[in-house]
Amino acid sequence: MLEQKSRAGWLELLAKKRKPIVLVGSVLLLIGFIVFVYFGYLQQWGWTGFNESIGPNIRQYQPTKSLWDWLQLLIVPAVLGVAATWLNFVMNRNERAETQQRADIEHAIAQDSQRETLLQTYLDRMSDLILTNHLRQSGPDTIEARHIARVRTMTVLLRLDDDRKGSLVRFLYDAGLINIDTGTGESIINLGGANLSNANLNRT
Repeated sequence: MLEQKSRAGWLELLAKKRKPIVLVGSVLLLIGFIVFVYFGYLQQWGWTGFNESIGPNIRQYQPTKSLWDWLQLLIVPAVLGVAATWLNFVMNRNERAETQQRADIEHAIAQDSQRETLLQTYLDRMSDLILTNHLRQSGPDTIEARHIARVRTMTVLLRLDDDRKGSLVRFLYDAGLINIDTGTGESIINLGGANLSNANLNRT
């Protein structure tokens, strides 16, 4: 994941540096072309084809390049330049969108894995409290274990998604930890105030 973020950052930095380079290069090319045309007319450079020329044959007459001639000459490169710029913009935008999408997917996968690990760790520790500390038994020796179990449960519920919240509640119910004792009117773990919003309790 860190490698993907580093690659995405490098691509974004490269795209930012490329824009001013392309802009400066385009301006320099335009200035160079204007200077070339100006001196071509001013110095009467025949090899440029800018000025009027007459060959040995009358059919070899070439008039001076007019404004319309220049427009016809520049329309195609201008269209190609605009099309290339637009295509580059679209490709960069799509690349950034794909990179962001991949990063979001990887982040979601990592987050889901963390939640699954958190739930499994909780189940293992609760099982240890049940088997080792006799959590389901009533008595002075279980008061601290019950307190630990409640605090751990309330904390874990804040970090789980809806389905895993349901899995946690089903585990507590099947283990007899949230069932109301008919004698005392209390449960071993009191879920009062627990974050069970949107918990998937369909099978509970």
